[in-house]
Amino acid sequence: MPHANPHLVRYAKESGLACVPGAATPTEAFTMFEAGADAVKLFPAESIPPKVVKAWRAVLPQDCKLFPVGGIVPENQSPYLSAGVIAQ
Repeated sequence: MPHANPHLVRYAKESGLACVPGAATPTEAFTMFEAGADAVKLFPAESIPPKVVKAWRAVLPQDCKLFPVGGIVPENQSPYLSAGVIAQ
């Protein structure tokens, strides 16, 4: 799902499904992880530069998985990986 909806995350988890919602702010990311999200898509990632991802990593629990989605190509993925995302 491309958006942050805690009700859908809880429903997916209660149904035995993995759920990876989108988030554009740390508040949305915290809310999604608190609702049970398996990971969060940083969307659109092209508007969330690596230095911002690094700042998010400083406040989110270290076991939170972040995936950058939207505007990430092989030529710009390395800084995102260095900032703490787990996939590209």
